[in-house]
Amino acid sequence: MSNTWDMMREEELFLPRGSLEFVRQAPIVAQVGRHDAFLQQPRPSSNALSVESMHQHCNHLSLQVSQTTAANHCWTTLFDLFPATPFQVHYDYAKYIEQKGADTSTSNVIAAYERALAVMTEPTSLLSLDAMNRLGLLWLKQSRPHIAIDIFRQSLRWHPFECALYGNLASAYLELGNVTAALAAATTSIVRR
Repeated sequence: MSNTWDMMREEELFLPRGSLEFVRQAPIVAQVGRHDAFLQQPRPSSNALSVESMHQHCNHLSLQVSQTTAANHCWTTLFDLFPATPFQVHYDYAKYIEQKGADTSTSNVIAAYERALAVMTEPTSLLSLDAMNRLGLLWLKQSRPHIAIDIFRQSLRWHPFECALYGNLASAYLELGNVTAALAAATTSIVRR
């Protein structure tokens, strides 16, 4: 009897590829040589992939200089698997590609911050403030002060006492050549301190 059992176990280990099919959650009967083997479909793992777990993993890879390629693939996969990602994920990705510096064009960073702000639900949060401020500064860097001014003004609606926004708004007006508006924004920045 043990010889037959050993043979059956040995045959079970060498299932030909494609000989098993999983249909819903029912147990499966597979023909293995002369023996029937009952197999149970695997249960879903408790370690199911989620936006949160993948976000943490991508952030971890992003912090490691030697893992740039892996981090890039991680972020790409995250956005492919979960198209409806929250603000925090988009914000962290935008910061990651901004910090890469020379490897990333400014227009890609701008697009990343714009995607983050498009899904923003709490405009009064400090992360939203940071995203709007960074986006405005990036538009200034691109010599597009009129766009930066709109962004800084919008941000000031939610953060009216943020001195840095007034200072950045003054810089944008100055770059545009509007000295009067630049002086007014700079004065407001100084008074608010």
